[in-house]
Amino acid sequence: MTIDHDKLTRLARMVAGTRPDELMCDQVMDVICAYFEAVESGAQLTPEQQAIARHLEACPECVETFHGLCDACREPGPDDS
Repeated sequence: MTIDHDKLTRLARMVAGTRPDELMCDQVMDVICAYFEAVESGAQLTPEQQAIARHLEACPECVETFHGLCDACREPGPDDS
């Protein structure tokens, strides 16, 4: 088994960049709708929401889910014209 040097470097940077207050994916998903509402309203992010933003910067799976939520919430509904 060989490990690609670039992937190993990226993994090492991610591990080195972790913080003690790092959120797990399930914690982010529990509050992702409130985070979306705060971002959309332009409100100042709470410390927890700032931790969510940091998580989204590092987690491709959660950011994909977040972008899907954004797209779904921004689509006009049947009553919107």
